Amino acid sequence: MPLPEMRPALAQANPAAEREDAMETISKQLRPLAGMARGQQAFDGQAVKAAAEKILAEFNRAEKLFPEGSGGGKSRALPAIWEQPDAFAARFEEAKAAASAVAKAGEANSQDRFQEAFKTLGGACAACHKTFRAPEN
Repeated sequence: MPLPEMRPALAQANPAAEREDAMETISKQLRPLAGMARGQQAFDGQAVKAAAEKILAEFNRAEKLFPEGSGGGKSRALPAIWEQPDAFAARFEEAKAAASAVAKAGEANSQDRFQEAFKTLGGACAACHKTFRAPEN
Protein backbone atom coordinates (compact mmCIF):
# COMPACT_ATOMS: atom_id res chain seq x y z
CA MET A 1 0.00 0.00 0.00
CA PRO A 2 1.53 3.38 -0.99
CA LEU A 3 2.23 5.95 1.67
CA PRO A 4 -0.07 8.99 1.70
CA GLU A 5 1.20 12.30 0.29
CA MET A 6 2.55 14.31 3.24
CA ARG A 7 2.98 17.79 1.73
CA PRO A 8 -0.52 19.13 2.57
CA ALA A 9 -0.22 18.02 6.19
CA LEU A 10 3.23 19.60 6.44
CA ALA A 11 1.96 22.84 4.95
CA GLN A 12 -0.80 23.03 7.52
CA ALA A 13 1.44 22.06 10.41
CA ASN A 14 4.45 24.21 9.55
CA PRO A 15 4.05 26.55 6.58
CA ALA A 16 7.37 28.27 7.32
CA ALA A 17 9.28 24.99 6.97
CA GLU A 18 7.36 24.04 3.85
CA ARG A 19 8.03 27.40 2.15
CA GLU A 20 11.69 27.18 3.16
CA ASP A 21 11.78 23.82 1.39
CA ALA A 22 10.18 25.36 -1.71
CA MET A 23 12.64 28.26 -1.75
CA GLU A 24 15.61 25.91 -1.30
CA THR A 25 14.38 23.87 -4.24
CA ILE A 26 14.18 27.08 -6.29
CA SER A 27 17.71 28.00 -5.24
CA LYS A 28 19.01 24.59 -6.33
CA GLN A 29 17.36 25.00 -9.72
CA LEU A 30 18.80 28.50 -10.16
CA ARG A 31 22.43 27.41 -9.70
CA PRO A 32 22.94 25.73 -13.08
CA LEU A 33 20.93 28.48 -14.78
CA ALA A 34 23.25 31.08 -13.26
CA GLY A 35 26.23 29.09 -14.53
CA MET A 36 24.78 29.16 -18.04
CA ALA A 37 23.98 32.86 -17.78
CA ARG A 38 27.57 33.61 -16.75
CA GLY A 39 29.05 31.40 -19.47
CA GLN A 40 30.49 28.98 -16.90
CA GLN A 41 28.38 26.17 -18.34
CA ALA A 42 27.26 25.45 -21.88
CA PHE A 43 23.73 26.60 -22.66
CA ASP A 44 21.28 23.68 -22.71
CA GLY A 45 17.74 24.63 -23.68
CA GLN A 46 16.20 21.41 -22.36
CA ALA A 47 17.90 21.81 -18.98
CA VAL A 48 16.79 25.45 -18.84
CA LYS A 49 13.21 24.50 -19.58
CA ALA A 50 13.17 21.72 -16.96
CA ALA A 51 14.72 23.90 -14.25
CA ALA A 52 12.44 26.85 -14.98
CA GLU A 53 9.34 24.65 -14.91
CA LYS A 54 10.40 23.31 -11.51
CA ILE A 55 10.99 26.88 -10.30
CA LEU A 56 7.53 27.89 -11.49
CA ALA A 57 5.95 24.90 -9.73
CA GLU A 58 7.73 25.79 -6.50
CA PHE A 59 6.63 29.44 -6.76
CA ASN A 60 3.06 28.21 -7.17
CA ARG A 61 3.46 26.03 -4.08
CA ALA A 62 5.23 28.65 -1.97
CA GLU A 63 2.81 31.49 -2.56
CA LYS A 64 0.14 29.54 -0.66
CA LEU A 65 2.39 29.03 2.36
CA PHE A 66 2.24 32.46 3.98
CA PRO A 67 -0.79 32.33 6.28
CA GLU A 68 -1.12 35.16 8.78
CA GLY A 69 1.06 34.51 11.83
CA SER A 70 3.53 32.20 10.12
CA GLY A 71 6.48 34.56 10.50
CA GLY A 72 8.76 34.83 13.49
CA GLY A 73 11.04 32.19 14.92
CA LYS A 74 13.53 30.93 12.34
CA SER A 75 11.44 32.38 9.51
CA ARG A 76 12.96 35.27 7.57
CA ALA A 77 9.51 36.38 6.42
CA LEU A 78 9.03 40.05 7.30
CA PRO A 79 5.75 41.51 8.61
CA ALA A 80 5.51 43.47 5.33
CA ILE A 81 4.16 40.26 3.75
CA TRP A 82 0.94 40.54 5.74
CA GLU A 83 0.93 44.34 5.89
CA GLN A 84 1.19 44.64 2.09
CA PRO A 85 -0.51 41.50 0.76
CA ASP A 86 -1.28 42.97 -2.68
CA ALA A 87 2.34 44.04 -3.22
CA PHE A 88 3.54 40.64 -2.03
CA ALA A 89 1.17 38.85 -4.40
CA ALA A 90 2.33 41.08 -7.25
CA ARG A 91 5.95 40.10 -6.60
CA PHE A 92 5.01 36.43 -6.83
CA GLU A 93 3.21 37.08 -10.12
CA GLU A 94 6.30 38.86 -11.49
CA ALA A 95 8.53 35.97 -10.46
CA LYS A 96 6.18 33.38 -11.95
CA ALA A 97 5.97 35.30 -15.24
CA ALA A 98 9.76 35.53 -15.35
CA ALA A 99 10.18 31.81 -14.64
CA SER A 100 7.69 31.06 -17.40
CA ALA A 101 9.70 33.25 -19.80
CA VAL A 102 12.87 31.37 -18.87
CA ALA A 103 11.11 28.06 -19.59
CA LYS A 104 9.91 29.34 -22.96
CA ALA A 105 13.43 30.50 -23.85
CA GLY A 106 14.72 27.04 -23.02
CA GLU A 107 11.98 25.41 -25.08
CA ALA A 108 12.92 27.67 -28.02
CA ASN A 109 16.58 26.82 -27.38
CA SER A 110 17.31 30.56 -27.46
CA GLN A 111 20.31 31.60 -25.43
CA ASP A 112 19.60 35.30 -26.09
CA ARG A 113 16.02 35.01 -24.83
CA PHE A 114 17.28 32.99 -21.89
CA GLN A 115 19.78 35.70 -20.92
CA GLU A 116 17.08 38.39 -20.87
CA ALA A 117 14.50 36.24 -19.10
CA PHE A 118 17.01 35.09 -16.50
CA LYS A 119 17.94 38.70 -15.70
CA THR A 120 14.26 39.46 -15.22
CA LEU A 121 13.84 36.45 -12.94
CA GLY A 122 16.83 37.48 -10.85
CA GLY A 123 15.43 41.00 -10.57
CA ALA A 124 12.04 39.70 -9.47
CA CYS A 125 13.61 37.51 -6.79
CA ALA A 126 15.82 40.35 -5.55
CA ALA A 127 12.94 42.83 -5.40
CA CYS A 128 10.84 40.46 -3.33
CA HIS A 129 13.67 39.58 -0.97
CA LYS A 130 14.55 43.25 -0.46
CA THR A 131 11.07 44.10 0.80
CA PHE A 132 9.71 40.89 2.23
CA ARG A 133 12.64 38.81 3.55
CA ALA A 134 14.98 39.52 6.44
CA PRO A 135 18.71 39.14 5.79
CA GLU A 136 20.53 36.09 7.12
CA ASN A 137 21.96 36.45 10.60
